[in-house]
Amino acid sequence: MRSSLQKRDKRSRRIQNKRWLRKRNSRRNASWKRRIATWQQDTGHRTLPCPFALNISSKNNRRYTLRFLGKFRQHVLDVRKPLTVDLTELTYLMPGAALLLIAEFDRAKQILGNDFKVQLIKSKTARINAVLDQIGFSDICDTKLGSEELDEAPDELVRHWRFATGTRINDQTERAFVDIQGRIAPALQEGMWVGISEAIGNSALHAYLEPRGADSGRMGAKRWWMLSQVRDGVLGVTVADLGIGIPRSLPLKWPRSGLTKILDGIAGKGPDERSIRAALEVGATSTGQKHRGKGLPQIWREIRSEPEAQISIYSNKGALHWNGKRNSEQSNEFQDNIFGTVISWTVPVYENADGE
Repeated sequence: MRSSLQKRDKRSRRIQNKRWLRKRNSRRNASWKRRIATWQQDTGHRTLPCPFALNISSKNNRRYTLRFLGKFRQHVLDVRKPLTVDLTELTYLMPGAALLLIAEFDRAKQILGNDFKVQLIKSKTARINAVLDQIGFSDICDTKLGSEELDEAPDELVRHWRFATGTRINDQTERAFVDIQGRIAPALQEGMWVGISEAIGNSALHAYLEPRGADSGRMGAKRWWMLSQVRDGVLGVTVADLGIGIPRSLPLKWPRSGLTKILDGIAGKGPDERSIRAALEVGATSTGQKHRGKGLPQIWREIRSEPEAQISIYSNKGALHWNGKRNSEQSNEFQDNIFGTVISWTVPVYENADGE
């Protein structure tokens, strides 16, 4: 009887906590919407508030995240005026959104050069400031954000992050994986590394074939961005490009007749989500070379072969997820466009290559 009451009380507390979190998040979102509603695009210096949560996997947070990034692009790349980004309320930062944040700011700096004038107001959350310092975001804006306490003793959630960017595979890319040498199953490591190389190569070949369409700026370099982290026996990797996305690149890479047959056989929630599925089914590129075009399908296949792994693919408005722990697949078609592709996955790492 006592055990039953304890379970009921525990369940009741969980429900109350969820309700409290929903109310709190709703108040924070409402506050940000009020602040952003008064933010008018003009030719002067503006302060742009950041949402309390940067996340591209949930509907509401994704909307606020992408609206924030859209306002940033418009003022910095279209109006081309100085901007102050207020990170005061930023409390939650998910890897996919974090990499998208870095990529958008780095892209703008690549385009504008010395005319890139963006200042930052630090977050009230010390860990967020430390993360943004660790992954190089504050360097883009020439602003140090981290607190002295975390500088002296890096937080466990912060100090494992590695950041890399470039236009091809280079030493930065390899250094991002130095922590997993000998700690991941050899077959998975080889397949994942080949997949990463192919995905980065494909981003250079196909992602930037046409203007991105999100703003008036165009970056000459075919650049990719990557975050990696090994913590608590789990490797997390996120790769992004800010190109035209899978839905727009597929028709440029494949004969329309063959692509139509593939898409007709795929059921999905929307055209962008179906395009991601189609990209996973395609076996060879339009070049006809057998070693090309296997980046995304290979990463997807290798990650799904690991029972404890997870992988998410976001491209434009579409999203596809696999959760190995639940042995389940989930897809989404959002209303908001990320104008690019983000691939994020986690896999277990071990003390030795045998997985013991």
